[in-house]
Amino acid sequence: MKKYLLLALVIVTAGEIFYACKKGPEDPLLSFRSRKHRVSGLWQVCSYRINDADSLIDNVSPKDTAATFATSTCEGKMTYTRKKTYIMEFNDNGLYIFRNTYLWTVKRKWDVPNAECRDSTDYVWKDTTWLTKGLWTLAGGVGDFRNKELLQLTDGVDQVTGQSYELIEVREKELKFRQSVTDPLTNAVTKWEWTLCPYADSTITNGNQ
Repeated sequence: MKKYLLLALVIVTAGEIFYACKKGPEDPLLSFRSRKHRVSGLWQVCSYRINDADSLIDNVSPKDTAATFATSTCEGKMTYTRKKTYIMEFNDNGLYIFRNTYLWTVKRKWDVPNAECRDSTDYVWKDTTWLTKGLWTLAGGVGDFRNKELLQLTDGVDQVTGQSYELIEVREKELKFRQSVTDPLTNAVTKWEWTLCPYADSTITNGNQ
């Protein structure tokens, strides 16, 4: 009899753990970290889709600063380009930071490469000056959404206006959420979906930049 009671207790406990961990349709079946703890961290937007169409722009058009230059032995061209990365940080204290980061590079292309004049690509500098801040929390309990099924972002200026996003997947290596809005005049539905991947950069953390 005790064996059956113990087995029943294990099944009930496992069911409670499963219910607590798996909120979104693509959540892991079991995780020993809370959903809030899995959201917290530094993320890079690796996919952004509007009505299922890829809308993420990583590479900003090259700067038109290709210049011809010469040394005592070689002639060539130098071209600056920049890559744009969207970074989202969710702090444990409920603060979120959204950044646009630009990584500039310079390419040297020589007309006649030799031992002294070699083609090269170098990192120049990183610009993280643009950012916006606000508050984030896990919400739910409204409509068809259960508790912690929504990601609530509140504007950092007046802390009143905000947006809610359905959390589809919350894993340590991937965070996915979406939002659907219906036009009241045309009834057309627009769907946005973001997929975030971990971003590792020691110079960007806790709002340092």
